[in-house]
Amino acid sequence: MSRRQSREEGLDNRSSHGVRKAAGHLLAQEGCSQNQIMTVHGHTQARTSEVYTRESNAGAWPGMR
Repeated sequence: MSRRQSREEGLDNRSSHGVRKAAGHLLAQEGCSQNQIMTVHGHTQARTSEVYTRESNAGAWPGMR
């Protein structure tokens, strides 16, 4: 997602990384497995997507309460 696309979608002060990270948290919150999140994000190693499921399992949702 480019800055232009972000502006067009009304996500002005959001980076592509931030949008992607939020998507990972939402996927975990909705019950997606770590493997499913890995597939969506294109991760090849489990530890890369582990942060989403770990926080979901702990009930920690920074900025989403």
